This record gives sequence, structure tokens and C-alpha cells, in this order.
Amino acid sequence: MPNETEIKVGQHWQELDPRPEYQRTVEVVGLTTDQACIRRVVEPGTNRMPPARWAKRSRFNGQPGGYKLLKDVK
Repeated sequence: MPNETEIKVGQHWQELDPRPEYQRTVEVVGLTTDQACIRRVVEPGTNRMPPARWAKRSRFNGQPGGYKLLKDVK
């Protein structure tokens, strides 16, 4: 199934995993042709800076095991 949502830097996506401890929110911080560089969003006011990781663009599809768009950028 082709990706219907354009992936853009600054968007927030929620990981679609049935396990509660893995339902993270991530922000797109970079893009390549086939991957998105993501960083986990943490609570404001913390000094924690999670490492950036790479995810295949095909996972940003709103399906289980992927990510669904929570907040778009203009």
C-alpha cells in the first residue's frame, strides 16, 4: 500500500504497537529518499535528549507496526 501522507520534517507521529510501553510519539527530524530520521518526543521540562534513529518511510502508513500522523506542520 503506497504512503498517502507526505512525510515532512517537524511532524509528530505515534507508533502503532499493541503494547502500551511501545506507544511512543516521535518527531521527524530529517529525511532521505527512503528513510525518515526520527527522535522520540519527551515531556517538556526534562533535560533528556533521546538519540535520533532511522525508520523506513513505508512504516508511516497508519497501519499496525507503523506510525500514524498526530500533528502536521504547515
